[in-house]
Amino acid sequence: MPKWLEPFLHKEQHQLFLWAPVLLGLGICLYFAPIVEPPSFYAYVALILVTLGVFIPSQAPLALGYGARAMAFVAAGYALISIMAVYKPAFPTVPLKGRLRARVQQVDYFENKIRLLFEPGSLRGKAIGPARVNFRYKASAPPPRILPGDYVSVWVNVTPPPQAISPKTYDFQKRAFFAGIQYTGYGSLRSLKVRHYKHKHTLNTLRSQLAHNIEALLPPPQASVVKALTVGDKSGITPTVREYFAISGLAHILAISGLHMSIIASVIFLLLNRLLALLLWRWPLAPTRKIAAVVTILFTGFYLCISGGGIPAQRAFVMTTLIMLAIMAERSAINLRTLALAALFILGLYPQELLFPSFQMSFAAVLALVSVWEFLNKSPRFGAVFYRRGSLLYKVMIYVVGSALTSLIASVATAPFSVLHFKQFSLVGVVANMLAIPLATVVIMPLCFLLVVTLLIGGAFPAVLLAAPINWLINIASFFANLGIGHYTTGAQPAGWISLIVVGGLCMLLWRSRLRWVGAPIVACAFLLPRPPLPLLVVAGTNKNIMRIQDNQAYVLRQNTYATKQWQEIYTPRQVAKLPSEATGVYKVGTADMAIRYLKTAALAAPPAPGLTLSHTVPADIGPSFFDVCGGFELFASGERGISFLTNAHYYGQRLWNGYDLRKCNAKIEVLQKHHKLGREGEDF
Repeated sequence: MPKWLEPFLHKEQHQLFLWAPVLLGLGICLYFAPIVEPPSFYAYVALILVTLGVFIPSQAPLALGYGARAMAFVAAGYALISIMAVYKPAFPTVPLKGRLRARVQQVDYFENKIRLLFEPGSLRGKAIGPARVNFRYKASAPPPRILPGDYVSVWVNVTPPPQAISPKTYDFQKRAFFAGIQYTGYGSLRSLKVRHYKHKHTLNTLRSQLAHNIEALLPPPQASVVKALTVGDKSGITPTVREYFAISGLAHILAISGLHMSIIASVIFLLLNRLLALLLWRWPLAPTRKIAAVVTILFTGFYLCISGGGIPAQRAFVMTTLIMLAIMAERSAINLRTLALAALFILGLYPQELLFPSFQMSFAAVLALVSVWEFLNKSPRFGAVFYRRGSLLYKVMIYVVGSALTSLIASVATAPFSVLHFKQFSLVGVVANMLAIPLATVVIMPLCFLLVVTLLIGGAFPAVLLAAPINWLINIASFFANLGIGHYTTGAQPAGWISLIVVGGLCMLLWRSRLRWVGAPIVACAFLLPRPPLPLLVVAGTNKNIMRIQDNQAYVLRQNTYATKQWQEIYTPRQVAKLPSEATGVYKVGTADMAIRYLKTAALAAPPAPGLTLSHTVPADIGPSFFDVCGGFELFASGERGISFLTNAHYYGQRLWNGYDLRKCNAKIEVLQKHHKLGREGEDF
């Protein structure tokens, strides 16, 4: 072992456990990295490495022992996710149409739409896997009351989950694969027949009943926000209100996470501790804090169940439980080890969640907050300012400063993941959170808890007490969203930039020696990477749309579609205009055919808009037959009058979660590449 490494390991040995979930996550990332499914025997090799790491003798040299254990955690992450993926059922290959008979697992209400998630059932006499089906209804004729557990018979038209619209857009197939959803589609409410579930004491039924009671108590805008805060049902929030919270940086308030769980736990623990102290005043040695901690764990566990059990809520419940156990053991509660244990628990149960924003943003925010506050607490000046006694005005000032600092730290920590997944971030979020979080902490969440308790015992809750604070919260989000400043759309970032930010950020937050500052230049390197080039043309493989980009202006075949909104987030054009019909020849054929004819004729025809020209063409032997099997694709300028391409099949690869349509694309592209002697991305036609 190098001499410089041994003192570093000795100095940081108390921090090494914090890297265990990081190494577990690295193993999970190694499985997702290739575009071709790795051989299954790699998982068994990983299990062997885990075994070797576990049984390494404690007397082994320092570097060997730590290295073997690190290898074991990486291998464990790889083995966990690969074995889970192998045993997931593959997507079906054909669409189905007919009367579906199945039990309802989940119900979501939207504006003029209801979405049902069905358990495995039967369709036209054949077994069918879990399906997620949308039903439209008119505002004048509201949908029938459906609860989870009800048995439903309804006409549906379902298909396997569709592939992404084009490269770099949302990959629903991966999400559906790990969620166990086999079909998606639409149905007709006119054919609906419902047989209500007789036993009304399941958690899903209780959640639905609470949501129904909340809707009866409060008007629609306030009721939808209260449902999100209590039972985790965000389906009733209108797109306008949802956009207000997203632009103002307050979207995290609508997702049940550590903020909500900590408020509920604090209220229950403090009230019970004081109440028990009053009741047991004759026995001063009674373990009131321990009793309050046990009851708090039970109450927060119940809140986790009725809230839907999302990943941020599970992480918050694990941390709350560990904090209460530490109180019972009379030890320090809030530290990075508690967070590391929570991360190991979540990744051990749901390793696929590492890829999704709820896990990444919730853990990033808490990691940054705990690490920075631990660092600041070591400074005597910080303690003298924040913990000394003073007047009420001084305490209010310290609370405001602390809230602002907390909002700033959480916003900086979650900004990279907001850019990665949502292609946006908000600078006004710090100020908005300074106003919204105290309102949610002191007023809204305690009232929501009181509302749930009142509804469960059959009492009447004065809705006006909660309607006004919720309205203030919506107005705060609306005000900052309509300022028109501080909100930025970032577009797609270079490949690998998020990896540099994560590695550099972990070094700065987890190490305690001076070596931690090596993370700063690593993070800086992420912002020096060149931006990916803009394509000449983007074609949607699913909903027949084309976008032509020139001089940061976008011209689309069809406006106001899901594909157009996705492309605006990724490519961030200054303006989006409709592509004139003469640009494609108004061919009533597939989108790929229109794209090819447009490419071949645009250079000869008059430009469809000022400055909209195309100097690159494709050879005559490359026609729609090639692109019809590619799904969505991007075309780039490559060389002099050359074209390179990036297709869905190239970008999303050949993995277990690729649907039948994308797997078929990969197979046909290999044949066409041999015929046309084409390479993958970057190769000229």
